[in-house]
Amino acid sequence: MRTARLGRTGLEVSDIGLGAMFIGTPEPEGPRNMNEDLAAETVVAAIEAGSTLIDTAPIYGGLMSERIIGTVLRARPDLAEKAMIVTKVGSKPGGPDYSYDAVMRDVEGGQERLGIKRFDLLSIHDAMNFPMEKVMADDDALGALKKL
Repeated sequence: MRTARLGRTGLEVSDIGLGAMFIGTPEPEGPRNMNEDLAAETVVAAIEAGSTLIDTAPIYGGLMSERIIGTVLRARPDLAEKAMIVTKVGSKPGGPDYSYDAVMRDVEGGQERLGIKRFDLLSIHDAMNFPMEKVMADDDALGALKKL
């Protein structure tokens, strides 16, 4: 699979990434019917096919996306070495929180669920209904990302 530089980051990523929004999301039929094995197989297949950019967030599947991806990465260190996991902060189960402390908790929790030491890329997730001057303040979301 081809790769390209991601914007001005200098990071080299696969042209096609796996958006993991639906990894960990229950199927519409049945009482919260979830096929975690199929979700894990999807992550494995994507990385094996060369799609090494995996995009997730705490809100995806109510933390399940991160947990499933983490299970795959722990079971398959060979795939973990190839994958670049990116996540977002602010939107999470229980409601959005763009405060400095919440962002720090989002990142630490994501590292634990995913079994990784660091993220190559973090972004602020869906802050459209919040005052941007607050989200972008040094004592809120952007300030936490700068510190990290």
